[in-house]
Amino acid sequence: MGKLWKRFIESLSPKKLGVLLALVVGLTLGAIKFWDWFKYRVGIITAALAVLSLNEWAVIIGILCTVVTCLVNWYYERKKYLVALGGGARGE
Repeated sequence: MGKLWKRFIESLSPKKLGVLLALVVGLTLGAIKFWDWFKYRVGIITAALAVLSLNEWAVIIGILCTVVTCLVNWYYERKKYLVALGGGARGE
């Protein structure tokens, strides 16, 4: 590993070193910007979640699960009906 690293360092010209340094700095600053953006969004989500109590969230989640179940049942019943008519085998 030492020889490889030494050859790598020797092969770098000042121009290549500058580009490499700019790339590393750019990626680092990009990561910092990303984490700032991420922390801000998590803060907004946390504040939104704190508005309702656990009981209210349970009711909302229960309603959403019921709606999703209804939609899934409708989709598969419709598919079964189309297959029974003879037109559903091709995905129509």
